[in-house]
Amino acid sequence: MPADRRKHARVQESFSATCRRPGAREPWQNIKVINLSADGLRCIGELPYETLTPLEFQMTLPLTEERLEIIGTVVWMRAPAAGLCELGVRLQPVSEAQEVQIDQIVDFMRRRPRPSGSPGPSA
Repeated sequence: MPADRRKHARVQESFSATCRRPGAREPWQNIKVINLSADGLRCIGELPYETLTPLEFQMTLPLTEERLEIIGTVVWMRAPAAGLCELGVRLQPVSEAQEVQIDQIVDFMRRRPRPSGSPGPSA
């Protein structure tokens, strides 16, 4: 999604999380979140999910150790490497308070000092 269409700032931050279809009996899939904002995330995992597939996510956010459980919908999928799939997901916060919480966490992660040579924040 072009930056000018984004409602919320995002942060390039890699961390582990899990996902699966809501209410499914399938096991949680381990994924790597690549970037995060209050209205979306990009991640990499082993199982492909079709566009418009609803997913539930469980994650502990880096630095803050905030536990987050949230629902999202796959908006795009591609396979950049053998055995892996990259997903773009539109998040659906359960409340305005959760949306504000994610925005605050993203803002905190964007403003913290980064080690030399690390990529800067993404808008």
